[in-house]
Amino acid sequence: MAFMQRRWTLLWQPDEAQLIAALPSLPPEQVRRGPIVLATDQPARQTVDGKAVGVLDGVVFNDRQLAEPLAGRGAPVVDQQDLALHAVGWSGLSGLGAMRWHGTLAVLHQAQRTAIVARDWQGVGGLHWAPVGHGQLFANTAAAFLAFGVRPQLVPPGMLAMCAPSGVQWQVIPSQPEVRAWFRDLPEELAHPTPEHWQAGLMARLEDAVRACQRSLTCIARDTPTDAAGSWLVQHLPLPPTATPKGIWTLAGANAWLGLAAVEPLEPQSGPWPAPEPSEPLRVDDHVARARRVRATWLPDLALETARLDAEKRNLQLVAPHLDPAVLAWLGAMPRALRPLA
Repeated sequence: MAFMQRRWTLLWQPDEAQLIAALPSLPPEQVRRGPIVLATDQPARQTVDGKAVGVLDGVVFNDRQLAEPLAGRGAPVVDQQDLALHAVGWSGLSGLGAMRWHGTLAVLHQAQRTAIVARDWQGVGGLHWAPVGHGQLFANTAAAFLAFGVRPQLVPPGMLAMCAPSGVQWQVIPSQPEVRAWFRDLPEELAHPTPEHWQAGLMARLEDAVRACQRSLTCIARDTPTDAAGSWLVQHLPLPPTATPKGIWTLAGANAWLGLAAVEPLEPQSGPWPAPEPSEPLRVDDHVARARRVRATWLPDLALETARLDAEKRNLQLVAPHLDPAVLAWLGAMPRALRPLA
């Protein structure tokens, strides 16, 4: 059975001899533009103008909001792969910042011979990196590094690498206000909310996130809950039974998601990237705001690492709709006493 997860590898200025030796182990389809090589195990998508190619391994939650303006510009938005490629291929970092998404992506701009490689803010996707000779290697699975005999590092969540002929520049993903809403003031609709409003808003956002995952993968299953919050999700968001799922919804760390377990930020990993701090400062410098930021960014990374490896072994793509940024924004603002299982 073919891998459900889209496996991709991008090399920036690899040594020629090293690249030739590793070619048999790289994914089959390859696109090369100057010093950059993109290899994927599934056909790479191309923008309608032919100026960019790329691959998305993940889910776009605000796909319907993004699709209409892209279609108006002539983009053939067949699925979320096409949508992500056109958003980033046509608008660069601003297109990436407008996406509410999980996973990893690599987009190669052919005319400029540059590439954007990124990992989502929640760390659902796994982006790995290592120096290779005089160049650098990026991939969404650690197995891709075996061909080069190097040990990869896991890139922190919310980081991107801009790969150009002149070098590789690391930075945090720039995001639009509605995408990073948990750092900002509460929306007007929450000026005088009732408990029923809070609960209905949380469920509506959870259901929207699950539907977005199902639009991307058609059939998703769910792993066995290991804590009270995971059991609550299973009970309140039932999934139709499927014999052949294409994705697995991990419930790892659900208690921490609801604020029922201690949450500590990850130590920034040493590497060429800056510390994964948000691009805009917190407006309220207190423990509640800091806890919201940790839950929305660094929290899932440790809990999801084991889940990512397990999903790869099972030929399934990992999804986590309860970690959709829109859900996290609502949950972060929601009074603790009104959260499920409070």
